[in-house]
Amino acid sequence: MTTASATQSSTLLIDEELPYLAAGKPAAHRIRVYETDSWATLVITDSSKKNACISVTNSVEPLVEEFLRQFSRFRFERLVIVEHFEPYQLLATPTNEESFSFVKLSRNAKNGVLHNPTWTYASRAKVESWTGFPIE
Repeated sequence: MTTASATQSSTLLIDEELPYLAAGKPAAHRIRVYETDSWATLVITDSSKKNACISVTNSVEPLVEEFLRQFSRFRFERLVIVEHFEPYQLLATPTNEESFSFVKLSRNAKNGVLHNPTWTYASRAKVESWTGFPIE
């Protein structure tokens, strides 16, 4: 995962629903990909209205694997992953505000499988500084 801050302008390349399998069940989440010459940012919006109990948090590994399979031009090593929860998905929080987190994944050296996700909270401003675009 890239950890440098965004200092270049970026381009929005992809904005679509990405279907994939999570725990053997069909799922789909909105993805947006912003790219510069040195890194790409994948913003994943949890579409829980469509996915019942399959959230990005519980299925980030297969989702990113499917993204890398479908869009093979992107390399995992250059990918910054951001999870975005819209306000309606956070009804348990007192403020009911949206949430962003940078997601770090490891790749198993023996079999190449993504694992061990960790999340770091990020503000909207921080994510928008990475992408160079407002997040909708």
